[in-house]
Amino acid sequence: MEEEFALAIEIAIQQLLNKPFGYAIRYRNVRIAHPKRFPYNIHFYIDEANLTVVITAIVHIKRDPRRFFNRKR
Repeated sequence: MEEEFALAIEIAIQQLLNKPFGYAIRYRNVRIAHPKRFPYNIHFYIDEANLTVVITAIVHIKRDPRRFFNRKR
């Protein structure tokens, strides 16, 4: 099960790296990707100045997303 989870997360990250602007901004310039099968969200933002995607959190969907609003970037 852990290997399947890791693979699902890896695939979701590859998809978001291929099309980062394909995900809508949800809060404070943060976008959210969803791996298939597992109830987790990948929170990320695009640092256009440095041409990078920064993943800020991978969280279970039952967690309160407001917990991550004040995370340092």
